Amino acid sequence: MSELIHDVRQTKMKLPYFNEDVPVLYLSDGTPYIPVVVLCQILGLRSDTYIRQWRKLLLWSSARKLPLENEKWGKRIVWCLPFGALPIWFCSFNLKALVPERRKQLLNSIDEFIKLPNRIYLEMLTHYRQVRRFLF
Repeated sequence: MSELIHDVRQTKMKLPYFNEDVPVLYLSDGTPYIPVVVLCQILGLRSDTYIRQWRKLLLWSSARKLPLENEKWGKRIVWCLPFGALPIWFCSFNLKALVPERRKQLLNSIDEFIKLPNRIYLEMLTHYRQVRRFLF
C-alpha cells in the first residue's frame, strides 16, 4: 500500500482524446497524478468495483493515495495514477464494460500509445542525423 502524501498542488487539464477537464495533482517533485475516481466517472465505470481488481496489476505499484479537493465531495483521499501510466492502464480495460461513447476514444488513445515508441525513435534518428551533418 502506498504512503499518504500531503504536499500536493492541484490544477486542471484537458485529458487527451477524451476532451474532459480533469484534476491533476502534482507532487513536490513535479510528478503529475490523475485521480482514478475521476477517470472512472469519465469512462462510465464504478471505481469502487474496479479498484480492488486493478490493485493486483503491476502498474498499481506506482499509484498513490493523494488528497483531492472538489466541489462535490470536498476534500478526500483518493487513489491516483501517474499521468504517464494512463496509456498502460487504458490497455487493461474490457471494452464491453465501458460506456459506448468512450470506447472509440479509448481505442484512439491506445492506438496513439502503440505508435509513440516508433515516433520517438524516428525523432531521435532525425536529430542524430542533423547533429552528425553539423559535426561532419
